[in-house]
Amino acid sequence: PPPKCSQSKCGALPTPGYSTCQKCRDSSNKRTRAKRARAKEAAEAGQAQKRARIEEAPNDSEDGSDAEGANSGDSNNAFPNFDNQQELFLALRNKFKSSNQVRFRGSFEASEDPLITDKERVQMFILEVWKVTGYRFRVKENISSTTGHRTRLWCCQDKNRKQKARPSAREGAKHRDTLGMDRFDCKSVPRVSSLDGNPGMRRISISLIHLDAHVPYYDVALP
Repeated sequence: PPPKCSQSKCGALPTPGYSTCQKCRDSSNKRTRAKRARAKEAAEAGQAQKRARIEEAPNDSEDGSDAEGANSGDSNNAFPNFDNQQELFLALRNKFKSSNQVRFRGSFEASEDPLITDKERVQMFILEVWKVTGYRFRVKENISSTTGHRTRLWCCQDKNRKQKARPSAREGAKHRDTLGMDRFDCKSVPRVSSLDGNPGMRRISISLIHLDAHVPYYDVALP
């Protein structure tokens, strides 16, 4: 009798040079690709969660260097809780008024809003931080996860975080005739997150280190 495909429950003729038929090989290849894709997604999700834990870990070092998150899961690192955003900002404003070297952590819960994403909530919160502190912060990194969104920032006047100037690619572009911002060794490490809270709530948290009460930058180009 002619040979049959080696796969059980398949009576098709095998492809010459193979023990299985083309249909069974295609199905096997499809399953293999799907398995590899799932493994890749799982690995990427694991890396994202690891980065999220590092992002949320506190950093109270003197040089403002990034924390590695060795104790990010420690319950002792819980953020002080405030009743609402207004109370948190009042405490943050008082902290900046009373100290030249600020280390501040706090959180509060806000009702979920289906029209506002966690990233948008974080962005709006950061704008208010600018107003309360008088300092502008530049986004370093955004991290989204299944539990919410985290953003890491730097003070735009931190001399240790200065970006290299990039010449304009526009034809006929002219250099601006205004002075650049002054730089300071403020060792800034701000982090803001909007994560899962109690049912129907989002927990907004801020961890902010700013170690020099320098003069805020005034941009003449801004209204």
